[in-house]
Amino acid sequence: TQGSSKDYVYVAEYQNIETEEMGTPVISGDTIFYSEGTYNEETEVYTQTIQSVKIGETTPTVLPIEIDENSYINSLSMDAEGNLLTVLNVNEGEGEDIKTSYFLKKYKTDGTEIASQDITSFGDGMEYFYVQYVKTDAEGNIYLLAGENDIFILDKDGNQKGKVKSENWVNSLMELPNGKVGISYWGNEGNYVLAEIDAASNSLGKTYSNLPDSNNGFTKIDENTLLVLGGSAAYKYDMNAETYEEEINWINCDINGDYVQSVSVLEDGRLLAVYRDWSAEESKTELIYLTKKDAAEVTEKTTITYGALYIDQNVKQKVIEFNKTNEKYRIEVKEYASEDWETGVTQMNNEIVSGSGPDIIDFSSGNGDIYIAKGIMEDLNPYIEAAGIKKENYVEKAFNAYAQG
Repeated sequence: TQGSSKDYVYVAEYQNIETEEMGTPVISGDTIFYSEGTYNEETEVYTQTIQSVKIGETTPTVLPIEIDENSYINSLSMDAEGNLLTVLNVNEGEGEDIKTSYFLKKYKTDGTEIASQDITSFGDGMEYFYVQYVKTDAEGNIYLLAGENDIFILDKDGNQKGKVKSENWVNSLMELPNGKVGISYWGNEGNYVLAEIDAASNSLGKTYSNLPDSNNGFTKIDENTLLVLGGSAAYKYDMNAETYEEEINWINCDINGDYVQSVSVLEDGRLLAVYRDWSAEESKTELIYLTKKDAAEVTEKTTITYGALYIDQNVKQKVIEFNKTNEKYRIEVKEYASEDWETGVTQMNNEIVSGSGPDIIDFSSGNGDIYIAKGIMEDLNPYIEAAGIKKENYVEKAFNAYAQG
C-alpha cells in the first residue's frame, strides 16, 4: 500500500491494537505511551489509564498509575529527560458543589511517580481554565496551554517562571525543530501563523507564515522541518524558507486523512499514525507505520487518476477499499481545491483543456456546464439509444435530473 510523492512513496503497514480510546501517543525508543479511556456501560463509569505497547506489538501494558473515576488526564507528553508528563484533573463533590483541582504529574516510564505539583491556583482570576496541551522545550521548561490563549511557563521542577497571553485563540501547542515550543493561531490576515514562545522574556517571539490552511497537528521531523497534518495530505513545512510542499497524499496511501489523529516519528525514521475509523458501526483504532521508499522499489500497478475539486467521504472510502484489494490497478486522487478554490478551479480547467487532465473527472463540485459548452464532454444519448435503452421504461425525471445542456 503506497502513497506517491515525487520519486518516492510511503508504504503503509496496518496494525490493529486493543484500545477503545487512545489519546495522542508519545514515543520513547521502541515503546509507545498513551492515555486510554474506557466506559463501563453497566456501572456507567468512565475511567482512564496510561498504557504502553512495544512497536510492532498489539497487546498493551497498563502502567501502575492510579487514576480514579473522578479524575481524568488532559494531555500526555514527554519531558527532555524522557519522563512522562501529564496534567491530572481531580474532581471532588457533586453537582454545583463540585470542585476541580489540577496537578502536574511526572512519571518514570515504568509508572513510578517522580513529582506532583498542584497547579490549581494557576486558574485564579481566569474565567476558563483547562489544560489542553503540555509540551517541553530542549532546556526542560514546561509549557501548559490553558483556556483559549494562556500559556504558562514552568521550570523542569514545576515552578512557574512566567505566563504568555496570545491575542488570538491558540489552535495548538507544539515542539519546534529548533528546540523551542511554539503555538499556531488564525492570524488577522485570514491565515494560520506559527509563533515561537520566548521563555526568557515571557512573550511570543519569531513568527512564521505561509502555513497550510488545513492544520490538524504538527510533528517535528528533522532539525528544520515540521510535518503539518491536513485532511487530504500531510505537508513538509520548511522553517527557514517558510514554504511547504505535499509530503503524503493520504488517499494515495490508502488512508482516510480525516481519521488520522496524530503522527509521530520513530527512531528508525518511520512515521507512526494513530488512525481512528469512526465510519463503521463500531469504531476501531489502528496504528499505521509509514515507511519512505524509492518508487522504483515498489511493484508498479496501472494507475487511474481520479480528479475533483473536492473529494467527499464516500468517494474517499471507496477509493481506499479499491486500492487495498486490487492487484492490477490503483486509483490516485487529485483534489484540486483542497488548499485554494480559485487556484484549484484554474488548474483543473487548464489540465482538462490541454488534455493532461485526470482519467476520471468528478464534476459534483461544479464546472460541468463549462466543459459541455466547450465541447469537451461526450453526449451519452447516442450510446443509450444504441444499447437499446428506452427512457420511457424508466423514470424519465431521473434521466433528466442528470442530463445537462
